[in-house]
Amino acid sequence: MWDIAGQERFTSMTRVYYRDAHAAVIVFDLTKRSTFDGALKWKRDLDSKCALPDGSPLRPSCWPINATC
Repeated sequence: MWDIAGQERFTSMTRVYYRDAHAAVIVFDLTKRSTFDGALKWKRDLDSKCALPDGSPLRPSCWPINATC
């Protein structure tokens, strides 16, 4: 598991993180729009560098989760 906390300095290495992965989790804070915008950026990066073994695009699953502190 890789946790890069959305840090921009890791975007050049994402292909290494995605290699042989079976899942990716992109998380954002519903109370902070900037984290949602960042999540969209990471999703575009994932889509541009990953495909299923037959070459078809990924099929995203979205699971809304509420964490209360």
